[in-house]
Amino acid sequence: MGVLDQLIQPVWVTIESLAATDREWDENSRDALHGSLAPTVVTIQAQIVWGDRNDPRATVGGAREESRGYIVISISEESQSGTTLKRGDRITAMGTLTGLDLYLTESEPFGHWSSGGPRFKAWRFTDRQPTHSAP
Repeated sequence: MGVLDQLIQPVWVTIESLAATDREWDENSRDALHGSLAPTVVTIQAQIVWGDRNDPRATVGGAREESRGYIVISISEESQSGTTLKRGDRITAMGTLTGLDLYLTESEPFGHWSSGGPRFKAWRFTDRQPTHSAP
Protein backbone atom coordinates (compact mmCIF):
# COMPACT_ATOMS: atom_id res chain seq x y z
CA MET A 1 0.00 0.00 0.00
CA GLY A 2 1.52 3.32 -1.10
CA VAL A 3 1.27 6.71 0.58
CA LEU A 4 -1.79 7.59 -1.52
CA ASP A 5 -3.56 4.35 -0.51
CA GLN A 6 -3.56 4.88 3.27
CA LEU A 7 -6.81 4.36 5.17
CA ILE A 8 -7.88 6.22 8.31
CA GLN A 9 -7.91 3.90 11.35
CA PRO A 10 -7.82 0.63 9.37
CA VAL A 11 -8.89 -2.67 10.94
CA TRP A 12 -8.68 -6.24 9.65
CA VAL A 13 -11.90 -7.44 8.01
CA THR A 14 -12.49 -11.12 7.22
CA ILE A 15 -14.64 -11.83 4.17
CA GLU A 16 -15.85 -15.16 2.78
CA SER A 17 -16.08 -15.07 -0.98
CA LEU A 18 -18.23 -17.67 -2.71
CA ALA A 19 -17.53 -18.10 -6.40
CA ALA A 20 -20.41 -19.41 -8.49
CA THR A 21 -18.10 -22.19 -9.66
CA ASP A 22 -17.66 -23.29 -6.01
CA ARG A 23 -21.33 -24.21 -5.69
CA GLU A 24 -22.51 -27.77 -6.19
CA TRP A 25 -24.64 -28.04 -9.32
CA ASP A 26 -27.71 -30.29 -9.50
CA GLU A 27 -28.00 -31.56 -13.08
CA ASN A 28 -31.59 -32.75 -12.55
CA SER A 29 -32.98 -29.41 -11.44
CA ARG A 30 -30.34 -27.40 -13.36
CA ASP A 31 -29.81 -25.20 -10.31
CA ALA A 32 -27.13 -24.58 -7.71
CA LEU A 33 -27.55 -26.50 -4.47
CA HIS A 34 -27.80 -24.49 -1.26
CA GLY A 35 -24.41 -23.86 0.31
CA SER A 36 -20.99 -24.22 -1.21
CA LEU A 37 -18.04 -26.56 -1.30
CA ALA A 38 -15.39 -24.27 0.19
CA PRO A 39 -15.49 -20.49 0.52
CA THR A 40 -12.38 -18.45 -0.17
CA VAL A 41 -11.54 -16.52 3.01
CA VAL A 42 -9.68 -13.24 2.64
CA THR A 43 -8.55 -10.87 5.38
CA ILE A 44 -8.03 -7.31 4.24
CA GLN A 45 -7.51 -3.95 5.92
CA ALA A 46 -10.50 -1.65 5.70
CA GLN A 47 -11.91 1.53 7.13
CA ILE A 48 -15.36 0.86 8.62
CA VAL A 49 -18.27 3.28 8.72
CA TRP A 50 -21.32 2.08 10.66
CA GLY A 51 -24.71 3.69 10.28
CA ASP A 52 -28.10 2.53 9.14
CA ARG A 53 -29.43 3.97 5.94
CA ASN A 54 -33.08 3.01 6.06
CA ASP A 55 -34.29 5.23 3.30
CA PRO A 56 -34.55 3.17 0.11
CA ARG A 57 -34.76 5.71 -2.67
CA ALA A 58 -35.85 5.45 -6.27
CA THR A 59 -32.92 6.02 -8.62
CA VAL A 60 -32.42 5.71 -12.36
CA GLY A 61 -31.12 2.17 -11.87
CA GLY A 62 -33.96 1.13 -9.53
CA ALA A 63 -34.55 1.29 -5.80
CA ARG A 64 -31.39 1.61 -3.73
CA GLU A 65 -31.17 -0.97 -0.93
CA GLU A 66 -30.92 -0.30 2.77
CA SER A 67 -27.48 -0.73 4.30
CA ARG A 68 -25.93 -1.06 7.75
CA GLY A 69 -22.78 0.81 6.75
CA TYR A 70 -19.82 0.44 4.45
CA ILE A 71 -16.17 -0.55 4.37
CA VAL A 72 -13.49 1.31 2.44
CA ILE A 73 -10.69 -0.77 0.94
CA SER A 74 -7.65 0.02 -1.15
CA ILE A 75 -8.06 -1.27 -4.70
CA SER A 76 -4.36 -2.18 -4.82
CA GLU A 77 -4.63 -4.21 -1.59
CA GLU A 78 -7.69 -6.03 -2.94
CA SER A 79 -5.76 -7.03 -6.07
CA GLN A 80 -2.79 -8.15 -3.93
CA SER A 81 -5.11 -10.39 -1.88
CA GLY A 82 -5.80 -12.46 -5.01
CA THR A 83 -9.59 -12.23 -4.56
CA THR A 84 -12.01 -9.86 -6.23
CA LEU A 85 -14.84 -8.99 -3.85
CA LYS A 86 -18.36 -9.15 -5.24
CA ARG A 87 -22.00 -8.70 -4.29
CA GLY A 88 -23.11 -11.43 -1.89
CA ASP A 89 -19.71 -12.01 -0.24
CA ARG A 90 -20.06 -12.35 3.54
CA ILE A 91 -18.25 -10.35 6.22
CA THR A 92 -17.57 -12.62 9.22
CA ALA A 93 -15.29 -10.40 11.33
CA MET A 94 -14.33 -6.75 11.70
CA GLY A 95 -11.43 -6.20 14.07
CA THR A 96 -12.42 -7.79 17.40
CA LEU A 97 -16.07 -8.25 16.32
CA THR A 98 -16.44 -11.89 15.26
CA GLY A 99 -19.41 -14.04 14.30
CA LEU A 100 -20.82 -11.38 11.97
CA ASP A 101 -23.24 -12.25 9.18
CA LEU A 102 -23.12 -9.18 6.91
CA TYR A 103 -23.32 -9.22 3.13
CA LEU A 104 -21.72 -6.93 0.56
CA THR A 105 -24.42 -5.29 -1.56
CA GLU A 106 -22.87 -2.64 -3.81
CA SER A 107 -19.59 -0.89 -4.43
CA GLU A 108 -18.46 2.42 -5.78
CA PRO A 109 -14.93 3.55 -6.62
CA PHE A 110 -13.63 6.85 -5.27
CA GLY A 111 -10.43 8.70 -4.41
CA HIS A 112 -9.61 9.61 -8.01
CA TRP A 113 -6.09 10.88 -8.55
CA SER A 114 -4.61 12.30 -11.71
CA SER A 115 -2.06 9.48 -11.72
CA GLY A 116 -4.40 6.73 -12.80
CA GLY A 117 -7.97 6.60 -11.53
CA PRO A 118 -9.62 5.53 -8.29
CA ARG A 119 -7.51 4.37 -5.35
CA PHE A 120 -10.31 3.10 -3.11
CA LYS A 121 -13.58 1.21 -3.24
CA ALA A 122 -16.47 1.59 -0.80
CA TRP A 123 -18.54 -1.58 -0.27
CA ARG A 124 -21.96 -1.17 1.38
CA PHE A 125 -23.05 -4.05 3.59
CA THR A 126 -26.32 -5.23 5.06
CA ASP A 127 -27.51 -8.03 7.31
CA ARG A 128 -30.08 -9.31 4.81
CA GLN A 129 -29.52 -12.55 2.93
CA PRO A 130 -27.80 -12.25 -0.47
CA THR A 131 -29.68 -12.81 -3.70
CA HIS A 132 -29.49 -16.26 -5.29
CA SER A 133 -27.10 -16.60 -8.22
CA ALA A 134 -26.56 -19.64 -10.42
CA PRO A 135 -23.21 -20.41 -12.09
